[in-house]
Amino acid sequence: MISLRRTVSNMWYIDLGVDQMTTEFFDKLTLDEARIVLRNFLDVEGEAVKEMVAAAAKDGVVADFSLGSLVPVLGWVARHLKELPKQPPEDLPGWIKNEHEKRVGWFEFDEPSKTLLLRAGYYLGETFVRNVKGLTWSTGNPDYIGKNMPVVTGFAGGDQMLVRMVAENMAWRAMKTGSDGRIKSAIEAWLSKAPCIAGIC
Repeated sequence: MISLRRTVSNMWYIDLGVDQMTTEFFDKLTLDEARIVLRNFLDVEGEAVKEMVAAAAKDGVVADFSLGSLVPVLGWVARHLKELPKQPPEDLPGWIKNEHEKRVGWFEFDEPSKTLLLRAGYYLGETFVRNVKGLTWSTGNPDYIGKNMPVVTGFAGGDQMLVRMVAENMAWRAMKTGSDGRIKSAIEAWLSKAPCIAGIC
């Protein structure tokens, strides 16, 4: 068990940093610790996202937590991401390195981009929770990918939205293609799994 003594305050979450919000970190959490992290995530990001909302507004993008805002907001996020070159892991077989290089390349986002994607993940999840009856914030199922991470649950088939990963994937694809089409189709796919939309079942 790891020590989360500082999680009684939001400072712990802020000090943690986006680079430490990894699968390995969440794998080590107990359920109680994961719930503390979730509460801090919602508290801190609920405030921090206001800066992103204001920045988007300056560019004419309305981030009002409506379902209709998701495509333009995540498209705006995509246009503000910056990649940095990254070396592949040395222990990977050569054919895997080559295939990955051909498909997506080796890169990582710079620090402002990582922070922006964290805000985008919160915005994505909170928008679904506010507008779709039956969806809630929770900690990731320990038996699946995303164990203990902040997720949105309540989707058909037991699917859970790993908000940061989903937002990052949508924004990255939009950045690479120069189109918001992938974001739109992904949002529609998630909505198709939702039991109720805006309280109408």
